Amino acid sequence: MNREEFKQYVHPRERSRFILALVFSIPLLLGAVVLVLASYGLLLLIIGFVILFVWILYEIFYANFVANAIRVSESNYPRLQSLLVEMKQQIGTNKKVDMFVYQQGEFNAYFKRFFRRRAIFLNSELLEQGVSDDELRWLISRFLGRIRSRELTHMLGWIISFAKKLIIFNLFLMPYERATAYTGDRVALACISGDISVAVSVMNKLLVGRALGYSVNPAGIVEQNRDVKGNFFAFLARLMSDLPHTITRYVDMIGFANKKFPDEFQKFVAENPSFQSMANSLSSDTA
Repeated sequence: MNREEFKQYVHPRERSRFILALVFSIPLLLGAVVLVLASYGLLLLIIGFVILFVWILYEIFYANFVANAIRVSESNYPRLQSLLVEMKQQIGTNKKVDMFVYQQGEFNAYFKRFFRRRAIFLNSELLEQGVSDDELRWLISRFLGRIRSRELTHMLGWIISFAKKLIIFNLFLMPYERATAYTGDRVALACISGDISVAVSVMNKLLVGRALGYSVNPAGIVEQNRDVKGNFFAFLARLMSDLPHTITRYVDMIGFANKKFPDEFQKFVAENPSFQSMANSLSSDTA
């Protein structure tokens, strides 16, 4: 997936939110530089110690997983290793990304960055029967899609990452982070040829677990999202989060499939009769 192809899947709000993040990040970075110069290097020394302390904490956290979980490799879970390599090549990122499998009683996965380290964490339930390769492709690719999106920002993205660690203006930086999450979902959908049924299957399992995933009605999720979308308290709940609400991502992905992969979307609608009555009005529900 080259740069131009990738841009087809970037969420439409990502650029404006990126600019918003830069507007607050650059003055913050310049202010930090001025303070360092004004303090004759003392502040730089303090910042250096803080960064060193945070780096040590991240390294401890990472080492804990290395010591207590299974790192995906050609020896352990080669199926996952091959899917990771395949998705990195398809999306077009060569960043080193580790992947760990750990024991936990729920269907879940998350991504963590430790300075220069990047790791995807998958709990053991993801590898049990009933989880297809395409479901794993979508799950892995949504993280790689975010990585690739940030790669395209080059040094400007680094400035935002630096400002985010200072927390002060995170209220204005998080919208960009949430936009990259939407982009990751869309890129992941492209990596499985727009098969929205597979992506929704994974989202259902993320919401209620592998055993109950089959019982979730997508029509009910769309209705639920309408309650969340205009809710002031739901808005407050996401302000300092770098991830959108899960059901909002769910509905946005379905709406994107409707526009970009209409044939797959029609198959999905045919498989979910209760969804048919609201399919035409879906565009008003997307993020």
